[in-house]
Amino acid sequence: MHEDIVRAPKAYPSVSVPNTNIDHRRVKSLLPYFQRHFEAHSAASTASDPYRPGDIVFMDTFRNRSGAEHVGIVSDQRNAAGVPLIINNWTDGTVTSDMDLLGWGVPVTHRFRVPALTSEAGPNPPRASDGGPNPAGASQAGPTPPRSNDAGPIPAHVTQLVVVLTADFADWRAGVQRYERKPGAPFRRVGSPVLAVLGGAGYGWGDGLHGRGAPAGRQGPLKREGDLRSPAGVFALGTVHGYAASAGSLRLPYRQATADQRCVDDPGSAFYNQIVSVTETGERWRSAEHMLRDDALYELALDIEHNRSPVTPGDGSCIFAHVWSGPDVPVTGCTAFAKRDLRSLLEWLKPRAAVWVALPRAEYLALRAEWGLP
Repeated sequence: MHEDIVRAPKAYPSVSVPNTNIDHRRVKSLLPYFQRHFEAHSAASTASDPYRPGDIVFMDTFRNRSGAEHVGIVSDQRNAAGVPLIINNWTDGTVTSDMDLLGWGVPVTHRFRVPALTSEAGPNPPRASDGGPNPAGASQAGPTPPRSNDAGPIPAHVTQLVVVLTADFADWRAGVQRYERKPGAPFRRVGSPVLAVLGGAGYGWGDGLHGRGAPAGRQGPLKREGDLRSPAGVFALGTVHGYAASAGSLRLPYRQATADQRCVDDPGSAFYNQIVSVTETGERWRSAEHMLRDDALYELALDIEHNRSPVTPGDGSCIFAHVWSGPDVPVTGCTAFAKRDLRSLLEWLKPRAAVWVALPRAEYLALRAEWGLP
C-alpha cells in the first residue's frame, strides 16, 4: 500500500505526507487502495451478488458523519437470522472478533473481493507488442515498454480498457479503441476503432482513478463545471441509464430513466454530481440535466465516474458516454458515439471489469509505460 501511495499520490487525497507507520491503518487511505486493486461489488448483499466469507466491507458507523470510517471482513459465521457476522476490530476493548454489525443495522458503503488467482501467467510476464492504439489515423508508437501487472492507476483486476484518444487537449474529435486481457496477461486490441465526439473545448484533467487533476510531471487544463471540456484521465464505469424498460443484452447495471430523474450540476446543491428524483428530494436546482429527454441523446448513457471520491463542487458533473447528434456536433463535457457503436461497446463491457482511459495522444505516450497502457 505504501508503494502504491508513492506511485500514485493523487489517488490518496487523505494522505498529505506518506507515513508507513499509520497510512495502512486509516480507513480513508485503505478505501482508495481497495478501489484501485480489488474487485468492487455491490454494497448490499443481493440474490445475484451475495456476501461471501472473505469479502471486505467498509462501513459508516458514525451517523453524524458521511462516508466510510470502519472496515471489516465478512465472516463464515452468521447470526440467528442467517445474516453474516463481520470480523473487525472494535473500540470496545480493542478486540478483533466476529460481531453482528449487519444485524445491528450498520450501513455498508463499499464491498470488495480478492480476485481469483490465475496460473495463466506468472508475475511480470513478457509483453508482446500489439502496436498500441491507432484510432482515427494516429501514428504507431513502436514497441510497448515492459509493464508491471499492477502499474499506475489501472487496477490489477481490470480486464477491459476503453481508450479514448484525441490529437491534443483542444481537439474534440476522438478515436476509441477497446482492449481486453486475461488476468496477468497483456492487453490485446478488440475490434476496430470507432469515432466519438467530446466537449467542444476538448479535454481537461479530471478527478478519477489517476487522482485529481494532472498527474505528477504533466501539464494541461483542468476540468471545471461548464467549461465545455470532457475529463481526461482514468475512470471507473458505473450504471447504464436508458429509456427502455430493461437492459436487454447489456450486462452492466441498468437503470430506466424516469421523468423526475435529474443529474444535478448545480455546484451549490448537496446533490451535486448525483442522479436523484425531484419528487424524493423536493429540491429545485439552478441547473440539472433531465435523464429522460425529448431527444435520443440519453437513450443509452453510461456513467463515467468522474469527481466521485469525494465529490468536489465545481469540478465537473454528469459525465456520460451517450448517443451523439452527429460526428460534427460536439457535446458539453461527455463523450458521444453513434448509437450502433455505443450499443456495441456497452454489450461488450462486463460488470466491474473495465476502466475508461481518456487522454490526448501525447499524454498517452508519455504515461504509457508508467501506467501500463497497451
